[in-house]
Amino acid sequence: FADVSGYIFADRSPSCGLTGVKVYDDAGNPQRIGRGLYAAAVVEARPQLPVADAQTLADEQVLHDFVTAVLAHQGCDANRHDISRAIEQAAAWTPRTPRKTL
Repeated sequence: FADVSGYIFADRSPSCGLTGVKVYDDAGNPQRIGRGLYAAAVVEARPQLPVADAQTLADEQVLHDFVTAVLAHQGCDANRHDISRAIEQAAAWTPRTPRKTL
């Protein structure tokens, strides 16, 4: 993972969900309070790595903040053009179609 600068996980996935993963209580009732096993391992191994789930990236501001964090993690002094281009690339991993340039 040394060359990874950000990670987009599938939302609510038993392996990859960052939040909202079903956890069953003692009575067998599901509650969406867990984190996927793989996502938990990645976050534990690389706590400074920018991470997000695909569903939250559907929000324009969250996507912009995530991309900015990824570029900062890479050590880039990002300009508006770099951020816009990276948003277009990240948008391919979100449930919505690419959005307007900020």
